[in-house]
Amino acid sequence: SYQPFGYAFQQYQHTPLTLMSRDELLAVIEKPAQKLEVELQTHLAERILNDVGQEPGNLPLLEFALTQLWDKQKNNQLTHQAYDEIGGVKQALVKHTEEVYHKLSETQKQQAQRIFLSLVRLGETTEDTRRVATREEIGGDNWDLVRYLADSQTRLVVTGRKDKSGEETVEVVHEALIREWGTLRKWVNENREKLIYKRKIEAAAMEWREKKKSKGYLLSGRKLKDAKAFQKQQNINLALSDLAGEFIQKSFKYKRNSRFRFIGFVF
Repeated sequence: SYQPFGYAFQQYQHTPLTLMSRDELLAVIEKPAQKLEVELQTHLAERILNDVGQEPGNLPLLEFALTQLWDKQKNNQLTHQAYDEIGGVKQALVKHTEEVYHKLSETQKQQAQRIFLSLVRLGETTEDTRRVATREEIGGDNWDLVRYLADSQTRLVVTGRKDKSGEETVEVVHEALIREWGTLRKWVNENREKLIYKRKIEAAAMEWREKKKSKGYLLSGRKLKDAKAFQKQQNINLALSDLAGEFIQKSFKYKRNSRFRFIGFVF
């Protein structure tokens, strides 16, 4: 809508970037090595690519592995043995994640726990997988840390926006982080039941908002009592979103007003 920018933009040919193909990723591995006359053992590049997969965060994941592999070259050769020593692509990411996490302050570590727990989709009969969380769900106070974790020097998460609403979102850089990072696995296993209940409250709150905050979608009875207790008990790591907090508050207020109306009717 800003014409000067549009005119300036039209002066240059531009091609939108997409996810890199397997052949392009193969070139990322082989060509820099060839320029420096470093040889990769047969099928090592293909093995690395098979481990990387086709997820959105595969390029930084590949970088983690190649950086560590490069330091282990011998006689200008990158070997399968060296790749095994770094633990492959997945353990290269885990090592990097631990280094980033241990550099955080205690407050930031608590924030990081909330962020990463929000990025796990809990499986019932299947493995846990990654999920996209919104800025509202993560909490505005935690978003500076999200930006840091998405920074070029850390790259543990990927930020984006929803197509329709434009709301900011975040997800883990690669699903391997959920399966392989022991610290996150511990957090999830210790809080699984609480996480399930937290998601139920927040899903109900989103439905209430979608129904234009109709009174018919507010909590009542035991559901309201349990939600209020959960809200009071949980610390920052499992804190409810602002929307869920408003949802519980409005439900409690509506219940109280209904009681007063009933008493008034009796009198």
